[in-house]
Amino acid sequence: MSTDKSENMFWPDISTLEKAEGVAKGSCGIPIFVASITILVVLYGYFFSPILGITPWALIDASIFGLIAYGMFRINRLVSILGLIFYIWSQVDMLTTQGAGFSVLAVFFMIFWFNGIRGAFKYHKLKKQADSVEQVTT
Repeated sequence: MSTDKSENMFWPDISTLEKAEGVAKGSCGIPIFVASITILVVLYGYFFSPILGITPWALIDASIFGLIAYGMFRINRLVSILGLIFYIWSQVDMLTTQGAGFSVLAVFFMIFWFNGIRGAFKYHKLKKQADSVEQVTT
């Protein structure tokens, strides 16, 4: 366990371009995980018995989460925000239709996703500053 206060997994340091990029790109693992689990649940339900009434139509959700992961890896701020909104909406939908939803894992995912959004915004801010400094010096 680290004693360094700058290494907080719930509020990571994004003070440099590299750290902000790492946090922003690192959060794309969340939609990849969600898409993967969705695909596995759909396949299990297709070949055996459906889990929580999830049908093959959920593959559309998995595809959307895959696209969101790609956009987050490209450090797209809008995709990150829309992805978090879509994830929250899907959790609320599961809660209202199947009675399953907001778990501790979902809350952690939302925290890490929000940090990815923070990282994306900070990355673009620092990149813009670095580009303007580079233009002044050349």
